[in-house]
Amino acid sequence: CGYDVSVTLVNDAQTNLLELSNRTKLRIEQLNQEFMPHEIEMVIQSNSADEIENNINQVVELGISGGLLAIVILWFFLHNIRLVIFIALSIPISILAAFNLFYASGITINSLTLIGLALAVGMLLDNSIVVLENIYRLSSLGKTPEEAVIQGTREVWKSIFAATLTTITVFLPFLFSDEVYVKLIGEHIGVSIISTLLFSLTVALLFIPMTTYLMLKKGKGKSVFHEKFSINERPIQIYAVLLKTCLRNPAATIVICVVVLVGSLMIALSQNPDAGRTVNSDRVTMTITMPPSSTLEYSEKIVSLLESKLDSFPEKEDIISRIAEEEASITLTLKEDYHENGGRDISEIISDLNYRMRLPNIYTRISAGASAPTQSGAASAMSGFMDLLGVGDGSERIVIKGSDFDMMDVIADDIRYYLGEMEFRAI
Repeated sequence: CGYDVSVTLVNDAQTNLLELSNRTKLRIEQLNQEFMPHEIEMVIQSNSADEIENNINQVVELGISGGLLAIVILWFFLHNIRLVIFIALSIPISILAAFNLFYASGITINSLTLIGLALAVGMLLDNSIVVLENIYRLSSLGKTPEEAVIQGTREVWKSIFAATLTTITVFLPFLFSDEVYVKLIGEHIGVSIISTLLFSLTVALLFIPMTTYLMLKKGKGKSVFHEKFSINERPIQIYAVLLKTCLRNPAATIVICVVVLVGSLMIALSQNPDAGRTVNSDRVTMTITMPPSSTLEYSEKIVSLLESKLDSFPEKEDIISRIAEEEASITLTLKEDYHENGGRDISEIISDLNYRMRLPNIYTRISAGASAPTQSGAASAMSGFMDLLGVGDGSERIVIKGSDFDMMDVIADDIRYYLGEMEFRAI
C-alpha cells in the first residue's frame, strides 16, 4: 500500500513565476532520477505558471495578428510597399522604445502590460498616417520635398499631439483610485499604452517625415492617397450618396443615431455577461463542504466514496484530492482531446458530475479549472481580481454552520427568500 504526500510551493511576490516553474521542473526531474531505486516518483499535479504562460502566448499572438491586419489594411489603401513598410516600422520602434519606460516605472512584461501593448498597436499607426497623408497632399500641390515635409508636419503636429494627449489622460484617473486592483490595472495597462503612444508620436513627427522626404526626393513626388482613389469607384460613390443623404436630412440622421444608441444600450444592459459562460479547461474542481464538526476521518470516507463514483467516468485521466476536516476538494484531470474523443464539452461534463456526486447532507460545488488548497489571502485576492476583470464564474456560495440544525434550516429559508426577492435568479 503506497502513500501520497502533497507539497505546495508558494512563490515570493518578487519572484518570476515562469522562471521558478522551469527551475522547479528541472529539479523534480533530478530528484526522480535519484529516488528511482526507492520506487518514489514526484508528479506535478497543478502548475499555475502553465496557464500564465499560455495566456501570455495568446496575448502575444493576438497582438501580432492585430499588427499584421493593420498592415494589410494599410496596403489595401496605399498600394505602395515602401510606404507600408515605413509606417509598419513604427510598430516595433514604438513598442521596443516603450520598454524603457517600463523599466523606469518598475513594471515587468506581464499579461496586463501585453494587453495594453496589443490595444495600442492599432492606435499607434494613426499619427503616422495623418502626417504622411498631409505631406503627400502638399507634395501633390507642387511643393518641393523640403517644403512638403516641413509644412505638412507643422500643420498637423498640434492635432495629433492633442489626440494622443486625450487618449493618455483617460488612464490618469486609474492611478488615483483607492481600489488596489483598479490602480493595478491603471499602472500596468495604462503605462504600456501611454508609453507606446508617446513614442509613436515621436516616430510620427521625426521618423515618418524623414523617410517620406527621402522617398519624395528620390521618387516622383506624387500623392498616394489622392491618386489611388477615383470618384468613379463604387465604394466612393456609395459613401458620397450616404453623405449627401445625411447632410440633406440632418434631423432624421440624428434621430436614427439616437435610436441606435438607445437600442444598443438596452440590449447590452439586458444581457448578463456571466450567463451561459463556461471556462474551457482540462480540469474540473469539486469543492465538498462537510457537515459541521466533521472529523478528518469522516471527510476522508466521503472523499473516498466520491472518488469511487469517478472510477468509470469516461473522460477521467487523473484524480487529485485535498482533505480537511470540514472541507475537501477533488480535481478531476480530463484526458487530452476529451472533447473530440468523447463528444462532450466541459458544460456537459459538469452537468454529469452534478448528477453523479450527489450525497445527502453534503454540499458539492463543481466548476471548471484547478483547485486551491485553501482560501488564503493571496487566493481570495486573486479571486477578487479575476472577478474585477470579468472572468469569474458568476456564482456565489453561502455556507451556514452551527450545532442547531432547526435554526440553521430557518436561516437558510430566510436567505433563500431574500435572494428570491432580488433582481437576479438564485439557484
